[in-house]
Amino acid sequence: MSDKSDKLGAGENRLTPQTDLSKSRFRKRYRTLSDAELKLNDAIKDQAAKLEVLYNLLPTARYTSIAYTELETSVMYAVKQLTGAPLDIADAEIEAVLQNLPNVKAD
Repeated sequence: MSDKSDKLGAGENRLTPQTDLSKSRFRKRYRTLSDAELKLNDAIKDQAAKLEVLYNLLPTARYTSIAYTELETSVMYAVKQLTGAPLDIADAEIEAVLQNLPNVKAD
């Protein structure tokens, strides 16, 4: 098994092979993710980046600011869940879902 820390940057020492991390809101350690979980992490952030591009078309105003904040919050909590407890889904199932994500195009 390869060392996943090299995928997150040299010197990353916050990763741990443990799966029973404390339930603190302020975790200092993150479990090492599988390759499929790393892809899921990237896909979540990639999809958020696509929404950000669409939000950039909106006027700069209060509701737009709220939309950006809520998008950031959503991604933060999804990644927090992903890096915390192990998923109840097999890596193969994650891969299948990621391969079948729809490509949204304008009509």
